[in-house]
Amino acid sequence: MHQSTVSRSVAMMSEQFRLQPKPGASICRYGTNDSLKLLRQSYRAHRLMDGLLRIAADPLHELLLAGMTSVQAVPPRIRLSNDWARLVEQAVLDGAIVSSWCHPRALLAHRPPSWPGVTTVALGELPLQLVMAQPSFAAESVPRKVLLPRKSATPLLHETLAWHGFVVEQHPVSCQDVPAWLKRMRERELAMPICPGLLEPGWLQAQGLIPHPQQPPLRETLWLLLPEGRMLCNHPARHLIRILRQRVAKAEEGFTLESAASRA
Repeated sequence: MHQSTVSRSVAMMSEQFRLQPKPGASICRYGTNDSLKLLRQSYRAHRLMDGLLRIAADPLHELLLAGMTSVQAVPPRIRLSNDWARLVEQAVLDGAIVSSWCHPRALLAHRPPSWPGVTTVALGELPLQLVMAQPSFAAESVPRKVLLPRKSATPLLHETLAWHGFVVEQHPVSCQDVPAWLKRMRERELAMPICPGLLEPGWLQAQGLIPHPQQPPLRETLWLLLPEGRMLCNHPARHLIRILRQRVAKAEEGFTLESAASRA
């Protein structure tokens, strides 16, 4: 197959499906229309026939999906909840794990967010912990600067930490994994948030990290966004919800026990 053949095929597909490429767009990079949505829904139907679900999460919560054979891998990304909902509604994704820190505004208690064409399933609550590099003996001050994803994706987390007197530094959009965050945090002597209940035992010690001594209360609600309709009747989806709720509850319990032990 020659390059010219590929180019002609791409041009024909672009015209047929009326693609509207948007360089640099983070969601729906080829636009949206009835034809594209039906094509994406067809791709979703093929996945479901094989018992697979295309589920996304951000780097802090991707471990909730670890080891699930029914979940198709998706690169972790930090996105605003509205963007996740758009990707689910357009059938680009079959679901997404979303944190309340990524919602554009605070919600009333027991009132989950809603979007057209999307079902919101509550998974539970988890604490976030600020961590910092183990200081040297010569260090006298505790860093009051914290490294966070961009404000457009985590507005409430930015507002909360700023209210508690922290100076926020945003990492570049290209930094979408924990190792890159750790590298930047150490180089700039910052703190950063993690989900301690999702970490393997001894991970903090292995990374040379300690909890920030001036930890503010940081608690998030997690939701699973699914397409509206019969998805909840699907066995892989029901299995996914059950496992995710179990893992969130276990992570919460593990953090509570560890905190009690450290205080004792």
